[in-house]
Amino acid sequence: MIRRSAYGDVGLYDETLTRLEDWDWLLRFALKYSLAIVEEPLAHIYMGAMPPTSRVEAPTLAIIQRFLLPMTQFGRLFRRRAIALQYMLLAAGFFRDRRFARGFLYFLKGLAQYPLQRPGTFVFLLDSLLGTSLALQASQWKRRLLGGAQ
Repeated sequence: MIRRSAYGDVGLYDETLTRLEDWDWLLRFALKYSLAIVEEPLAHIYMGAMPPTSRVEAPTLAIIQRFLLPMTQFGRLFRRRAIALQYMLLAAGFFRDRRFARGFLYFLKGLAQYPLQRPGTFVFLLDSLLGTSLALQASQWKRRLLGGAQ
């Protein structure tokens, strides 16, 4: 929950971004306010078809550039991991769109930023390359194994 006054401090959505306006706003919010986790689900989110990654690429790179310096307040490691994650997401998107050279470029950029990726990141990328759902199946298997506790 966010107080209305926070919008005055943080500002509104940046309408110059063609995608990811909410992520940009949340990052600006996190620079000024503390975030807390609410364990109870407050909404059900419908995921529609993914847009072509070429539509997400420029806004993602703009947000990375915009928050390079402010992210250092969370530490260099956090900054490197956050940037690497965005590069890996772009890589997966381009792999999914069958633009392998572009995907491989972002994969390498992600590894250069933070080479110690979690194994799940590679499964996610493999899913994008092969059109499989190994990551989802592994997540469901883990949930069953742990009895729904996370």
